[in-house]
Amino acid sequence: MQVAPNHVGRNLPIFRNLHVWNLQSSRHSIEKVENCLQGLAKFDMESNTAGDMTDFFRNSKINETAMGTKILEELHHSWDHVHQLKRVCLAENMSTTIKSMTDCLEIVSLERTRLENLLFKTMAFVPATTNAVSNYSSQNATNHTSMSTVSWHVVAFRSKRTINRTPIPTIQDIARISWAPEVLKDFNPFLSESAAKMFHNGVFEWLELCVLENKLHRMLALAAKDERQALKRDLEEIRHK
Repeated sequence: MQVAPNHVGRNLPIFRNLHVWNLQSSRHSIEKVENCLQGLAKFDMESNTAGDMTDFFRNSKINETAMGTKILEELHHSWDHVHQLKRVCLAENMSTTIKSMTDCLEIVSLERTRLENLLFKTMAFVPATTNAVSNYSSQNATNHTSMSTVSWHVVAFRSKRTINRTPIPTIQDIARISWAPEVLKDFNPFLSESAAKMFHNGVFEWLELCVLENKLHRMLALAAKDERQALKRDLEEIRHK
């Protein structure tokens, strides 16, 4: 049995054997949206500009010196590399593209909200005993458990929470747990190792959803302004992923 730091009055034991409900993965929704966005762009097979620099490389007088020849060779290789990158163009008209992105945004926003609420729920859940397996239905039952079945350290932790001696989780805290997973125990010291690992994996998927949601908002703003080149650059980044 581990012992938490003595914050108020007495030490609180940390049993860390609470197995919470499974965090349903958001991977399917993320991949579904990414596949949809990739379908909004197609490779532009007509964007061939290699010939534009042919005369320059052939006729440039810079190659009259050894250093000039070396510079020209590097420039030629650089130009070839840029030319080999496949460019994209919109696969559909703008109105169809906007509708598809709006549908994707709805999927991502709903999934991000679902996972975010579940992460907060896990951080706040305090079991009735130190050897509990929790699910959605059991949380309400926990709140009405007879005091005779509640372990003293659970009562102590709830008392600390009542008098605001435990931190209240925020969005920033969820993000912080991605690189500092040990912070999770400050909000819920009862989670088992497997539950904490599952939570940590859920945080990374939540961050992916946040990034994807922000990207979709930006792309819709670009589409509304008919900024096609900027929109194609974003789609090109997704297409080459």
